[in-house]
Amino acid sequence: DESAEPEETTESGETAVATDKVTATPEETEKTEKPEETEEPEETSAAGNSSGVSLGSVQDNVYENEFIGLGCKFSSDWTFYTDEQIKELNSLTADATGVDLEKFYENATLIYDAMATTTNGDSFNVVMEKMSAAASAFYDEKAYAEASESQVKTSMENIGYTVDLIETTTVTVAGEEYAAVELECSYGGVLKLYEKMVLKKIDNYMVMVTVGTVNENNCDDIIADFYAVE
Repeated sequence: DESAEPEETTESGETAVATDKVTATPEETEKTEKPEETEEPEETSAAGNSSGVSLGSVQDNVYENEFIGLGCKFSSDWTFYTDEQIKELNSLTADATGVDLEKFYENATLIYDAMATTTNGDSFNVVMEKMSAAASAFYDEKAYAEASESQVKTSMENIGYTVDLIETTTVTVAGEEYAAVELECSYGGVLKLYEKMVLKKIDNYMVMVTVGTVNENNCDDIIADFYAVE
């Protein structure tokens, strides 16, 4: 959210590091904004809050999230983080900003929604960033992707990867076209990492759906399995 040996880093450590770098925000980390006061609090769910953002669900290796409008069925060789593991990721972020977990989803600037990996290091995750009003007005998906490129490249090089390709492209997900950041990098000449981060802006949230595969570029195959959720 790391061992120098590629075989150890391909399972969870390396993928998590690489994923975090790909999902780095274009802006520098900013302090958590206080929610606007309202006369009456809106009804919330266990996985959501009054701002409308909500976490997805995983059942029988099927991920769905109505807020982002996407779902995908993964094969049995994928292992999803449990609800408790996701809560731990989010609570660590909440603790770092001095916010308790109950208020996290309303106040957080970064929300981890789902993560999954395979034993060979393939990865999937969904992260949602709450942007400031100014950032939301400036960034659409393409601008956000382009602004992320230099950060991603620097981050990967800092942990020993050689970046062979990084570019903003487009990808079709569940019949809709989105901007995406495509990454190809290598480690020590023995490991090849491919990642694609798909961006979907919803209100003032930027949703980042990232898939990564090791040694073979199967990112598009995973993305092709996504479907619309209403």
